[in-house]
Amino acid sequence: MVHETNRVKPAFTPITVTLSDGRVAQNTRRLKAKDKVHAQRLIGKKTDELEMALVSCVVTIDGKPVIYEDLLEMDLDDYLLLLGIANGKDVTSLLDDSNEAKNEGN
Repeated sequence: MVHETNRVKPAFTPITVTLSDGRVAQNTRRLKAKDKVHAQRLIGKKTDELEMALVSCVVTIDGKPVIYEDLLEMDLDDYLLLLGIANGKDVTSLLDDSNEAKNEGN
């Protein structure tokens, strides 16, 4: 017996974050299964870069598309923020934790 459930997706709300260098990143839409297929084509056999290719499908920085190879040179904290917003996660708590850690180091 199959039970049907009516899951209602919440409306898409873009998430905007400011990176450590002052640039502004935003997710443009939800990730879809077709993005995974596209990302896999981009990376070929480099499966360790799949997440980066997925980020490049839905995130912009200063309104411009992100090239996944550029993510390789990004600070890890910034990349993790981008990964979070690509997945539609509210990363504001990560920003608060990161800022507190930086202030404690001064």
